[in-house]
Amino acid sequence: MKLAGIILIIVGIAPVGVGIWLITDDWYITGLGYLSFFFGIALMVAGIAAIIKANNKEALVRYSMKKCPFCANDIKKEAIICQYCNKELSK
Repeated sequence: MKLAGIILIIVGIAPVGVGIWLITDDWYITGLGYLSFFFGIALMVAGIAAIIKANNKEALVRYSMKKCPFCANDIKKEAIICQYCNKELSK
């Protein structure tokens, strides 16, 4: 998800540049320039949102997991028995 966000940000840079070029140049297609500019901005915002969502998901997983003291695998915090080594965990 982070990679997709980074790609969206990078891809969004090109339409923003084209939009600025079309708006500031003496062309009569400024409407297309604005369309390109805002499309690029939308791509970059979507990329930033994807990166934030990926970071929140990773933080949630880290918060809801703990390490087994016997085998060091990640298990749920509420686990009573480790699913990997089948040892009983103390609360």
